[in-house]
Amino acid sequence: ASNADCVLRIRKDGYMSFFRPLEEGVAGIMVPHCMSADEAHMAVRNAKYHPMGMRGIDMVGVDADYMLANGMEHIK
Repeated sequence: ASNADCVLRIRKDGYMSFFRPLEEGVAGIMVPHCMSADEAHMAVRNAKYHPMGMRGIDMVGVDADYMLANGMEHIK
């Protein structure tokens, strides 16, 4: 109703903490207690697609319009 993006604070307990919210369509994530450059690097690596990160892509969720989105545009 307010045209606001959803940002979610996650638990920092592994890759799936990053993956699921992003696949469900949140616009961004907040990583709690990021205390070092290595933790910040891990957060970015888990949230970004290749070649900048390790995030996988399945193209079947709401974020990809349930396989109706253009693959290259979705990755961009």
